[in-house]
Amino acid sequence: MISEYDFEHAPCGYLSFYPDGTICQINQTLLNWIQYRKEEVVGVKKLDAITAKGTSIYFQMFVYPLLKMQGYINELSIDILSSENTSTSCLFNASAIKHEDGSLRQINAILFSISDRKKYEVEILNAKKMAEAAADHKEHTLQAQRRILFILGHDTRAPLYSINMMIRLAAEGKIAQQEIIPFFERMANQLDATLILLADLLSWSDALLNNKKQAESSFLLQDVVREVFELLQGNADAKNIVLKSEVSPLLEMSSNRQVITFIIRNLVNNSIKYTSSGGVTVTVTTGADPGTLSIHVQDTGIGMPPEKLKKYVTGKLTSTAGTNNEKGAGMGMALVNEFLLQLNGSIQAESHEGIGTTTTIKLPCLL
Repeated sequence: MISEYDFEHAPCGYLSFYPDGTICQINQTLLNWIQYRKEEVVGVKKLDAITAKGTSIYFQMFVYPLLKMQGYINELSIDILSSENTSTSCLFNASAIKHEDGSLRQINAILFSISDRKKYEVEILNAKKMAEAAADHKEHTLQAQRRILFILGHDTRAPLYSINMMIRLAAEGKIAQQEIIPFFERMANQLDATLILLADLLSWSDALLNNKKQAESSFLLQDVVREVFELLQGNADAKNIVLKSEVSPLLEMSSNRQVITFIIRNLVNNSIKYTSSGGVTVTVTTGADPGTLSIHVQDTGIGMPPEKLKKYVTGKLTSTAGTNNEKGAGMGMALVNEFLLQLNGSIQAESHEGIGTTTTIKLPCLL
């Protein structure tokens, strides 16, 4: 038989109350939680005075009907409020004592404090979020590393290959004496452009690896096109392709310069790859839509059928060889599409087999 002391100081709270909520019995454990004396509660306070706001309505709508129907309720989560308005989270288990007509006479309840359990659950949830964040960061880093390695290889291969060919020509004495100085000037220009490219790629890589926001800046589009042409001039010369810029020297835009350079560089490089001879022209138009500009890269290359063109534009075309068996467009166009998405831009193209291709990107800008 349980003693009075054991009842009062049980490791759980005990509470009896009438259907109108008036408390008729309470043990010392629960009194300690709510920080009241027994005479301040029994016969004086109702359940809603020691429970969180809305509990009384919840009991009327759900708990009392369920107790009347099945006679008990288990593991209901409620918050008990103290005299100082601090709360204790509890599991509420109750059984009903009924009148002969089946109506409720009294409810006896046991309450188990779960405040510590909730703290542990919060700690576990926080630990889970930290683990997920660490996993996301690791995946982000791995993806960034893969992109960096691809772009470093993709964008430096062509200019370095061109410089290597020029050095071999000079070493084999295949450069006429009167062409030596202009030859080395072109080589120096291409080396300068390659070094600028590497510096830009390393800066971009740092931002990508460290999840830094890539800054916007104002720049002249003509300068970007000129840098791209200098980098790819050797490849164009090897195929007797003329690179032509029809970009206004005063046309300025505000965006991420490195990303815009990457996009134009890839489009021009692809045009060179798929052109045997002729020309690649870059033009820029504004005014069609307020706050936007369109960059067009037009070539006199081999062109593409509609089904291949669609895959090319969406970055889903598998790598194909160029007219001199150069490595074709693949991951480069996938990244172009990804960057355009980040810039709220779009891409489209028009192509005719045997005539050439015009690729157009539309970008929001602050001119």
